[in-house]
Amino acid sequence: MPQDLKAGMVSYNGLVPLFGITGSNGTSETETGLMTVSSLNNWLGRLSDSQFSTSGPTGAWANEWFSVWNYLQYGGSCVVGGTGSTGAYYTQNGTLGTTSTILHNNNQVQLDIVFDGGNTLSSAAAASIAQTRTDCLAVIGNYRDISSLNLASAYDGFTADFGAKNTSEYVVYVAGRKKFTYVSNGVAIVYEGSLSPDVAGCFARTAKTDNIWVTPAGYVRGRILNVLYMTQKFSDSDATYFGQGGVNAIYSLPGEGTFLLSNFTSNTSATSAKKQISNMMLSLYLQKQLISVLKRYLFTQNNASTRQQVINSSTPILDSILANGAISSYLLTCDESNNTAAVAAAGNLILDVTIGLVVPATTVTVRVINSATGEVIVS
Repeated sequence: MPQDLKAGMVSYNGLVPLFGITGSNGTSETETGLMTVSSLNNWLGRLSDSQFSTSGPTGAWANEWFSVWNYLQYGGSCVVGGTGSTGAYYTQNGTLGTTSTILHNNNQVQLDIVFDGGNTLSSAAAASIAQTRTDCLAVIGNYRDISSLNLASAYDGFTADFGAKNTSEYVVYVAGRKKFTYVSNGVAIVYEGSLSPDVAGCFARTAKTDNIWVTPAGYVRGRILNVLYMTQKFSDSDATYFGQGGVNAIYSLPGEGTFLLSNFTSNTSATSAKKQISNMMLSLYLQKQLISVLKRYLFTQNNASTRQQVINSSTPILDSILANGAISSYLLTCDESNNTAAVAAAGNLILDVTIGLVVPATTVTVRVINSATGEVIVS
């Protein structure tokens, strides 16, 4: 079930007033503080129509501009939040906090992914948005080179390299910075940035070509675009210790390219299904699909008839996911066992969805076996 993924980023360096659609009807982008960028061409067109058409991306806002640009390389669309000139997110001095932005409000903006703009403020905002909304994931990259490599234990340099530490299943850390080129007025210029926009782009590409719940990692879905070279190279040992700390190391392989080859959220609980990106994306997709269908039962009586209708309405959604191989089994429960008299008296209606998760292959092993003896010669 390919679909368009909805991604967002909070700008702290003025992208919305610089490149947003202006107006005075109370709904323009510069007034509301919310800018919707439909495509890469749309983003480039906004730059061409601005005062920076000749100079190109420069100044304090350039890193944020390139973060959106790098994400859009993968074919997605993006909403950029900032301060508006009127309305709920207007501030007199133009400042914007990290715990209350327009992207925090899921009634105003639909999101599947939120990524940072290359600074610690947008990183903090991304993590806060995902954990506040609980309907999307935040992808956060290191704003500087990793401070210490040749790791000997689980990575824990979050404050120095990412700006803050978080152990939430709603947060995805990616380690690695790339040098990339941008052509301005016929001249190719080299820039540097984190890989969080690229990994968010891998999510968008995966949603379009496969399914939104499929992990964006791998040699096809996880390929990083426009990499001149990585500023640091990670060893297999480094990548292992990054993973133990809940960080996805981005690999560059000689002659092949640069890839996301892991599937970790920052929840590092050894036994939790929440530690895998694919499980979280599947759960969030299920939540959204079921809420969309079941909200029609608001303000109906919590009785046997209503509960059976809830089961009947939910079954096609689970059947579709089962047929796509994302789960191995499911059980829907909406009866007296989880809708007790006390639950009904409190005005609640509960649907429990139990699913059998399918674990994606994270390693490939090739074994050469002697057919005469069954001996493994090479593994």
